Amino acid sequence: MISSCDFFKVKSTQNEEEDRILATVANNNLLLSDIQFLLNAQLSDEDSAATVSRFVQSWVRQQLMIAEASKAINFNTPEFNQRIKEYRESLMIHEFEKNYINSQIDEAIKDQEILEYYKSHKENFTLKETIVRGNFIKLEKSSPQKNAFERAIRQKEQERLAELSLKFASNYYLEADNWIRLSELTANTPLRNEANTTQLLRSGAFIKVDGENYSYYFDILEYKLQNQVPPLEFVREEITKILLNKRVNMLREQLHKDIFTRALENKEFSIYE
Repeated sequence: MISSCDFFKVKSTQNEEEDRILATVANNNLLLSDIQFLLNAQLSDEDSAATVSRFVQSWVRQQLMIAEASKAINFNTPEFNQRIKEYRESLMIHEFEKNYINSQIDEAIKDQEILEYYKSHKENFTLKETIVRGNFIKLEKSSPQKNAFERAIRQKEQERLAELSLKFASNYYLEADNWIRLSELTANTPLRNEANTTQLLRSGAFIKVDGENYSYYFDILEYKLQNQVPPLEFVREEITKILLNKRVNMLREQLHKDIFTRALENKEFSIYE
C-alpha cells in the first residue's frame, strides 16, 4: 500500500499546508499525522514503511467493520451513549488510580512480612501435586562415566556431579536448593507415567531407571507430597504478589477516602433528598 520510497516523500515539518491522506473509508480519512507515533528514528525506511502499511490495513479493516455495524444497529440511543459515558469515566478513574498508585507504592516486601503471612495462611497453600528438591541426570546407557555419576550422587558431591554433567550428560537438572514439581522433573523419562510416586519417593533418595537408550538418575534430597503444606521458598513469589496486591488495594481505598473527605470538608458537593 505504501512503498518505502513513496512513503518518505512526505512532509518533513508540520508547517506544510496539506496533510497526506493514507487511506479513506466512506467519509473517514487516515492522515499521515495520525500515525506519527509509529515512526521510530531507529527503524530503517523499509521497516518504517512496513510498519505503517500494517497499521493502515488494520485501520481500513476496523473502519469497514464500524461502517457495517452502523448499518445494522442504531447506536445513537440514550442507552448506548450512557454506556459510552460510563466506560469513559471508568477509564479516566482507572488511569488516575494507576498513576497515583505507581507514584506512591513501595514494592519492596520484607522477608518478615512474607514469613508472617506464610505462618498465618499455611492452609491456603496446600499442594496440588508433589514437589521435590534434588538432582536429575540423563545419561547414555553406554557411557563409561556411569559409575562416576552414581558415586558422585550417592556421596552428595554436588560440584563433582556438576562437572560430570556438563561434560557427559545428555540432560540434567542440578538446582538442588530449589523446589520443583515432580512432574516437571520426570517429564520425558520412564517415570512420567508412574502411578505410585509416593511409594517411589519413600523407597529411597536415589532412584535409577533405564530407558531404551538412556539411564535416568534421580537424587531426591527432600519432598513434599500432594495435600501437604509446601515450604516457604516454594510459595515466596506467590505471597509477594499477594502482599503487593494488598498494598495496591489499600492505596486505592485510601485515595478514594481522602478525596471524599477533602471534598466534604471543603463543601465541594451537595446531596439532595
